[in-house]
Amino acid sequence: MSIQVKSLGLVKNEEIEIKAIASLEVEGMRIDGIRVNESENGNLYLQFPERKFKKRSTDELITTRLMFADNDVFKKISDTLINAYKEKKEKGEFEVADIEVDNKKGVTVTQANPLNDQ
Repeated sequence: MSIQVKSLGLVKNEEIEIKAIASLEVEGMRIDGIRVNESENGNLYLQFPERKFKKRSTDELITTRLMFADNDVFKKISDTLINAYKEKKEKGEFEVADIEVDNKKGVTVTQANPLNDQ
């Protein structure tokens, strides 16, 4: 199984639960917005993105989540991402590369939700 970490941005603020935001590719499928979180007792875990939207013609709110039917696949993804986080943190690599707008024609930032100290 091919698992590649495409991006991993560390959070500088050590006081919040979120430690990193990541994107990875698993067998050709890209997953963006994965959070590496740390529990109160120091355990690292992943939080996958959710999407909320309203159902047509009603006000009912629907939430979709990424779920893994195979625990082995989830374990491999989790181990890969948490190990990448630990390595990057150990090296102190908190910098996130800037997007060079000249090289990314047609890219428009429509929303940004920065975390504290970002």
